[in-house]
Amino acid sequence: MTVIAFALPRVGLELNFQMGMQIDDMDNIPGDFLGMHLFPLIHHDIFLFFYRTKNMDEWAKRTMLQYFDGVHVPIFIGKPEKSLYVEFRLPKFDLDGKKLQIQL
Repeated sequence: MTVIAFALPRVGLELNFQMGMQIDDMDNIPGDFLGMHLFPLIHHDIFLFFYRTKNMDEWAKRTMLQYFDGVHVPIFIGKPEKSLYVEFRLPKFDLDGKKLQIQL
């Protein structure tokens, strides 16, 4: 699984998270392949989004950590030759009152 984390201020936000993927990377994946969790801290929450794509059957022997510039989000995509492709996406944030929308 891949985990993406966002730090959100703890002010009672209503979160709407959307992430798009190519259908060829997501079809016919056995078992659970998507999940979300909100981890509360004192001053902010950590929103975690878990996913895996097709061809992510084997993972590296060591944990991998990827970050870029603090703005773009690295998205790992499994490839048939048992390699990983990393796509850097610029998320879109929209705040309307207490409603926060994140599109990735």
